[in-house]
Amino acid sequence: SINYSLETIASLLAQSFSHTSLLVDSRDEYVSAARRLTRQKAGRPSVFISHSDGDDALAHHLARNLDELGITALGTLQSVSHQQISDFLDKAITDATHMIVLVSGDETQSLWQEREIRTFLRQAASDAPTRMLIPVQTRQELRPWVLPLLRQYRHIQFAGSVARLAQEIYRLI
Repeated sequence: SINYSLETIASLLAQSFSHTSLLVDSRDEYVSAARRLTRQKAGRPSVFISHSDGDDALAHHLARNLDELGITALGTLQSVSHQQISDFLDKAITDATHMIVLVSGDETQSLWQEREIRTFLRQAASDAPTRMLIPVQTRQELRPWVLPLLRQYRHIQFAGSVARLAQEIYRLI
């Protein structure tokens, strides 16, 4: 259809005719990357905070502190039904400029957080502006499942002050 062609042309323009190898490999991913690019240029920086249920309070405090610094936190699940969680998280990850991963060592976090991290990394690999993944250790030791995904990233050690943590993330972004 004409929309398919127009969407492809609009994506080429949005990305200034760059990353055309991605267009050859996957037109849909190229169009998605262009959409993310235009959303990210439009507003203030945003983050998706990936966390286990045990770190829910910390995630909400961090979101409030980041908001005070001008960074929007996406992905709070306060009013989302269980059936909608996957779509909701995918949209929040897509809309976020960066991702913060609260690593607590909670074994229950591995499945969801691994999925969230993989989704973010897959998208970030095809995006023109750099999208940062920022792991934050909330406890001293990391569980083995975390290491393969986050080994190459600089970890921030949470020392008890949410305000200091937000300031450090603000400086990184």
